[in-house]
Amino acid sequence: MTSITTKTYVIDKNALFKLLVSHRYIKRWWISAVAFVCVTAVLYFFMNADTTTSVMTLGVVIILGTASTLLSIWRFVNGKGARIFYLSRHYVMDTEKISSFLEDGSTNTIMIKNFIKTDELGGYYLLYLTKGQYVFIPRTAFKTPEDQQWFETNIVGRIRTPGF
Repeated sequence: MTSITTKTYVIDKNALFKLLVSHRYIKRWWISAVAFVCVTAVLYFFMNADTTTSVMTLGVVIILGTASTLLSIWRFVNGKGARIFYLSRHYVMDTEKISSFLEDGSTNTIMIKNFIKTDELGGYYLLYLTKGQYVFIPRTAFKTPEDQQWFETNIVGRIRTPGF
């Protein structure tokens, strides 16, 4: 059984913030679109507001919604709950499992069969365990292009193939 080991890496607060914001707005853009349509419909059909009032109200709702989302992500990134993300780590992977090793001695092993899908976003591979929980691995964490190709073939390729 072949295995690879990634370089040890650490993610900083800015990188984590960017990843989470990108995930929120790029992967879930439809939530914002539905909110936009709903607010527009309410303003137009139920409030009989003039155009200026409607546009101003819509702008305020969009700004407040965006600000509250960004604030909640910022609070998470800077809170105690995110400390584990800032520990340096490396992964050891084979065709059956991915094991993470953190600087504090913590380890975790996830069987490949437990991942439900993969995605790529902003220089990271996202390996989903549930719809909202994923493992992220930077593209730069691989020691060689061959290791990255092995990962894409043997890990990403298997997860994307139903019934592996």
